[in-house]
Amino acid sequence: DLSTGAVAPEAPSTAPLRRYLLLRHGQTDMNAAGIIQGSSDVSRLTPLGRDQARFAATGISAHFEWSTFSDNDPLAAVYVSTISRAAETLDEVKQEWEAMEPGEFTPLSSSTYLAMLDDLREIDLFEFQTRSKKELAATYPAEWRAWGQDPISFTLPESGIKPVPALWSRARGAWEQIRGAPPGELQDECAIDDDKPSCQNAWQTADPSRRVLVVGHNAINQALLCTACGLGPEAFRRYGFQNGGVAEIEWADDEPLARRWRWALPKRTGWFEILANPANAASREVGHAMNREEAFAAAQMDLGSPSVILVRPRNPANLGAVAQAMLNFGLSELRLVDPQCSYMGEEALERARGAVQVLRCAKVYESLEAAKKGLTTVVAATAHTTNNTGRTFGFGGNANNDFGEGAATTALDADEPTIDEPVDEAAALEYVLGLPSYSPHSCATTMKDVAARNQRTAFLLGPESTGLTIADLQHADGLVHIPAHPAFSSLGIASALTVLAYESWTARNGDRIAVSGDGTFVADLNIAPSSSVAPDLNIIR
Repeated sequence: DLSTGAVAPEAPSTAPLRRYLLLRHGQTDMNAAGIIQGSSDVSRLTPLGRDQARFAATGISAHFEWSTFSDNDPLAAVYVSTISRAAETLDEVKQEWEAMEPGEFTPLSSSTYLAMLDDLREIDLFEFQTRSKKELAATYPAEWRAWGQDPISFTLPESGIKPVPALWSRARGAWEQIRGAPPGELQDECAIDDDKPSCQNAWQTADPSRRVLVVGHNAINQALLCTACGLGPEAFRRYGFQNGGVAEIEWADDEPLARRWRWALPKRTGWFEILANPANAASREVGHAMNREEAFAAAQMDLGSPSVILVRPRNPANLGAVAQAMLNFGLSELRLVDPQCSYMGEEALERARGAVQVLRCAKVYESLEAAKKGLTTVVAATAHTTNNTGRTFGFGGNANNDFGEGAATTALDADEPTIDEPVDEAAALEYVLGLPSYSPHSCATTMKDVAARNQRTAFLLGPESTGLTIADLQHADGLVHIPAHPAFSSLGIASALTVLAYESWTARNGDRIAVSGDGTFVADLNIAPSSSVAPDLNIIR
């Protein structure tokens, strides 16, 4: 009912709920060297990668203890990729669990089913595999750039395969094998304890509220997570797995989509409901207001929403304010480049208030070049000055030239493009002066059009005290300028982002009034709502 936000009740599912833990392998020598691995099987874990695997083992074991879901039930099954780096990771995990003190809970039991699935191999990149990024950029310059900017449409130049759609298809096939009763022919002796190879019977008689561990790779784990949530290939690179990272999915046997998911490692987040699953809507009371975690999950599922990149932020309160502005207008992905303050400290979290999930899920990068990975259009916010072309620009070194107010893990992945294109300052200035300039409204409209082509966008904002440098701006694809009083045109980064995020929200959703917190809209703002609806408007008075 669009006038009240009511949801027709449905009978809840009585099918068992399963928990699936998706683990990415530890760092390999090719990860460390910046070489594309794909589905090749020549890399091996580094010492750091083995430590990451053992850390994951400890985290998963502890995870069983704090979870209220079927406590102290061991893993019913473990599925692992056929590629050696995943199997090495599982070996390290098993050794860590086997070394636990007597009496400590271990997720493995003698009846835990173990199977290797070829569908869990990493994305097939064929002629790109086992080659460095610089080599690929030199050998296939157009194709390499296309792989970075439009991976869904990207076709491998020699094999003629579109790897991302093929990966999504393979992920669906993997889920069919994982979620069904495991076929006995996968492995003759499939129990962890080789002396008790009764895995088929053990699986069928296991506690119905069972957990399953899946050991895979970055891209295939992304595809598994996204297909479970009902997301297509356009979500590729949106939910990247760190080496040793774990995501947890809750999924009922008789439902086509998962109920909810969360990050379990390296840091645990709250649950993100899959709003497309009717069971989640059915479980709500009539007029139920979307809570903050649901709002964040909804923002994450909006693949057309821009990311936000902050370069060298210095003030934790500003980071909290940015997070709040982002969630106000349905933005979820925050990318931080070389932050100069704690983004998870008390000051940042206090200022973020209900938007702490934005900070918890923020990705940290060493360089702006790395932070741009997977993005097609990055628009930099500049405060003022125009040249004779009518375009705006802003440089560091002057607090009035930016939107300013007077360790974390680096999210890098060797299978995504990073291209170094050094230019001198004069060339950079010439490039910046040639960039297209937008108003906030035209910027939002342009970003919406780009997103409609399954390409990703971002707002770029600089440090509070200095603004974006020429070197920073050479990574931009356009400039956006917020008109303000010429005598005081400098906006704080949160204020500037609020304007930009609002324009983005209205471009994506229209000027509509939310009837209730569940996101139901009544009408465009130029249409007066009826008196019977007005009292239900979920607005701040």
